[in-house]
Amino acid sequence: MRKILKATAAILMCILAWSFTNLNTQNDLNQEIIGVWVSQDDLNYKREFILINGVKTCNEYYENQLQDSHEYLISNTCNNENNPDSIYLSIITNLMDKECFEINAINYDNNNIMSIINLQTGKIELYNKQ
Repeated sequence: MRKILKATAAILMCILAWSFTNLNTQNDLNQEIIGVWVSQDDLNYKREFILINGVKTCNEYYENQLQDSHEYLISNTCNNENNPDSIYLSIITNLMDKECFEINAINYDNNNIMSIINLQTGKIELYNKQ
């Protein structure tokens, strides 16, 4: 019985450690994403991620003209995607719909590069921090 309790406690501690690490990763990404990101495919296209009074906003610009503005979220789910090993960037386009991206990296090792996968198209999108 003691062995079962010890094994259960060990498993719970692993789950807690994983959850804490994943939460820290999400918190780190929420900080790293803040700023202006220029598309490597089209230098005229930019995404600006801002946080004002707790509201996370993604502004999209083309040729420095604001094209769109939406709230965003970084979490382990987006629409029907739910993978505890992945972290998603959700651009909330309206109350019922989100544009979903799987995050590969945001400013990994301070390289000023964001790599995300558009889950609708499967395309990798690369951005440089301005």
